[in-house]
Amino acid sequence: MTRDQMDKLIRSWMEEAAAMIKESFKTTLTIEIKSDRNDLVTNMDKKLNSF
Repeated sequence: MTRDQMDKLIRSWMEEAAAMIKESFKTTLTIEIKSDRNDLVTNMDKKLNSF
């Protein structure tokens, strides 16, 4: 894979992730506490991590 191809692929991933984040603003987030009350994670965090 050339550098230009890699750049295009990474940019497409970023655009897809940005669209997912923008869409999440229209919904209610589910918030969970990980290790303590200052360590929060949302359902969108989990979705983007698996992306």
